[in-house]
Amino acid sequence: MGFTSTYSCDGLADKLKILLLAAGARNDAKARPGACASSLGRPDKFARADLTFYTLSPTGGGAAAGGTPVDGIWRQVAFASRNPRELTVGDCELVEQFKSTVLPFFTTQNIETRTTCIPHQESGSVIDLKFQSLSAAPTTDEHGRRTQAHASG
Repeated sequence: MGFTSTYSCDGLADKLKILLLAAGARNDAKARPGACASSLGRPDKFARADLTFYTLSPTGGGAAAGGTPVDGIWRQVAFASRNPRELTVGDCELVEQFKSTVLPFFTTQNIETRTTCIPHQESGSVIDLKFQSLSAAPTTDEHGRRTQAHASG
């Protein structure tokens, strides 16, 4: 729940999907509006969303239970105002919550945060979160085009 921005449940779900994909979740990530007091499209002080997503985790040389091994790379990720494009300074508290509650589900390293959120105002708030996320390495198809590997894990 943010103090500066109030989201509708579907708006919160849309924003969270953007953060999931930018952080390195697989492209089939889902963020669905949760049970909200307000109807869709209306701001709700207690907006919630349900997330379903897959990320990579190191296997230590063997296949993870139920997953297919893929080559991984460390990809640099940065969240700031307008990075991703849909992120604004009003989303500062959402980024803080994402960092503390969702980012631990990712395999990350070198997390640097200089995010400063001032409740009830955008002036003086700064989104500055950087980290490396373990992501599937691009592969090439039979025509030599780069593609993204898909694996569960």
